[in-house]
Amino acid sequence: MKISDIISIISVLVSFYVFYRQNKYEKVQDKLNQMQIKDLELSIENKQRADIIARVVKLGEKRKLIRICNVGGIRAEKINIIFPTDFDWAIFNKTRLPFDFLEPGENFDITFSYYLGSKREHLVKLLWKEKNIKKEKETILTV
Repeated sequence: MKISDIISIISVLVSFYVFYRQNKYEKVQDKLNQMQIKDLELSIENKQRADIIARVVKLGEKRKLIRICNVGGIRAEKINIIFPTDFDWAIFNKTRLPFDFLEPGENFDITFSYYLGSKREHLVKLLWKEKNIKKEKETILTV
């Protein structure tokens, strides 16, 4: 066996190895591309609907708010929050409900207080309309 034969064999083996690695890389790249396409489709879908969330915001020691936000991409109308029957937090401006509309990124606040023996969390239901379709979501508010 000559040196040229050994070099040829080594080069063929290296070529097979590189081909194998490249093929494996392309498969992984295809999977990543598919995942990116799905993620893009989901983000486009999310921009075409309203999504209402509620959370508790603490402003200092005494003042607490329930902040209701539209994190979706379109306008939400007739936003309401349904409190459970055992809800023991004192709501001060409940007359603002149902709220007329929220544009994307907007929010409104409901002031409340709670006392020492009240529950720390409550399951509430959020109701709204988007494109004349009624939507609802349950969320947990925690102090």
